[in-house]
Amino acid sequence: MELFRGYGAYLNGMDYTIILIGIAMGLFQLSLYVAYKLSTSKGFEDTCVKSFADQFPAPIWLKFCSGVFEIFPLMGLLGTVAGLLNTFDSLGVSIEGEIEIMGMLKNFAPAMTSTVSGILALLGNMIVNFYFMAKIMHKQQEK
Repeated sequence: MELFRGYGAYLNGMDYTIILIGIAMGLFQLSLYVAYKLSTSKGFEDTCVKSFADQFPAPIWLKFCSGVFEIFPLMGLLGTVAGLLNTFDSLGVSIEGEIEIMGMLKNFAPAMTSTVSGILALLGNMIVNFYFMAKIMHKQQEK
């Protein structure tokens, strides 16, 4: 995985925030899917899990999650803009009057990782969402 070697070296606070929120959203979807699956299985007719499925049908919460996923690229863009501002703020001029390219590149790399983190969180959650949607739609078509 040569591609992600450089990515991991420059992770910053915004990246960790995006990744943690992405993981939390994936786990949230998983818990909703498990609750839905339990509520539609036999033996759970008179439980609070059953009432959950009646109040929140699967397509509604899956569409809600799909809408929430749109924040990931925006958070990545915010991290990128903040990183670029940091890059230009720290842009220094050496004693000879030349721009310090290596210092600029060290500050520029973390700005780009936020964009990658936002896209990875979006793609990961979309795959999970589409998988659950396909499973639920398949189950509903069987009825």
